[in-house]
Amino acid sequence: MKELHSIVDYSQFDPAIDSAAFPGTPTSFFWTASQAPGSASQAAYVNFNGGGTGATDPTDTLNVRCVR
Repeated sequence: MKELHSIVDYSQFDPAIDSAAFPGTPTSFFWTASQAPGSASQAAYVNFNGGGTGATDPTDTLNVRCVR
């Protein structure tokens, strides 16, 4: 979660990311490799519409982006 959240650009919105560095990023949810805090059954995501985070069922269909 930390790595994916580090590329959020809060000065941007819809998507909340540097569009020059990450062109074509959809304004939607992206999986992290992290389990949702406080939940053994949900996975964490970052929402690049505004940069928020949340949790959802790991069987949901979300986008992925490789970060390190």
